[in-house]
Amino acid sequence: LGNSGSSLEILGDIILDGSINSSAGSISFTGTGNQLIGTTVPTAPSTIFANNLTIDKPLNTRVISNESISVSGEVDLVRGILDFKPGSGRLELDDGAGIVGGSTTSYVSGPLRKTGFTLNQEFKFPVGDYRVITVDSTVNVYNPSFVTTSTTTNSEAFQSEYFHENFNSNYTNPNNPPPTDGSLEIVSTCNYWDIDKIPSGSALQASVGLSWGEGECIDITDVLSLRVSSFNGTEWDNQGLLYGFGTINSGGPAYSNGKVY
Repeated sequence: LGNSGSSLEILGDIILDGSINSSAGSISFTGTGNQLIGTTVPTAPSTIFANNLTIDKPLNTRVISNESISVSGEVDLVRGILDFKPGSGRLELDDGAGIVGGSTTSYVSGPLRKTGFTLNQEFKFPVGDYRVITVDSTVNVYNPSFVTTSTTTNSEAFQSEYFHENFNSNYTNPNNPPPTDGSLEIVSTCNYWDIDKIPSGSALQASVGLSWGEGECIDITDVLSLRVSSFNGTEWDNQGLLYGFGTINSGGPAYSNGKVY
């Protein structure tokens, strides 16, 4: 399906038999309930290509996607959650593409990949975690991450995904805390971000910023006591704190003191 330079408003579900190419046009999801993006052939994933993408739906509704969406222009998160099911797709922002919005009522649940960065210009990944646990229990948490690169690039990428759960269920605070390099007092056991550089062997360096808000399992009493940490495969390493903004209840970013990547 092609859409040359015009706007496409989608009110219901999309079941793909191929891809949608609206790389010169705009796509808006505005349905009043949850909307599904799927495919007739689950073993052959499809992609939606758009110049601009808008999510503008009633509160507490989602666009549930089993396919990737690639955007070359701008993503506008007004209301509603863009929810990529595990292992089934991601939101991809091409070089030069941007994203606006991001809040507790509108975010990306699942992987968000951004290609192309400008020297010392912060990029915000408006990510969160939406999961239905049981009929009466739902995870719905917004916690963005941030990346600031030390060089300009138009081909390398970072991908961020937020998980509101324990990174390793074998460890719980306070009696059996996660292992650290010895310089951290405590590490969260209720949330983490999976942030990857693409390609992983690239020389691109970046500082990482993380946020905090409702649903934290650690009592934050002093913003300046926060530290960014990364897992080295065995334990959590202290990446320091360059600066942090916010209150003890919510805020961010808290930036690593140095280049994590």
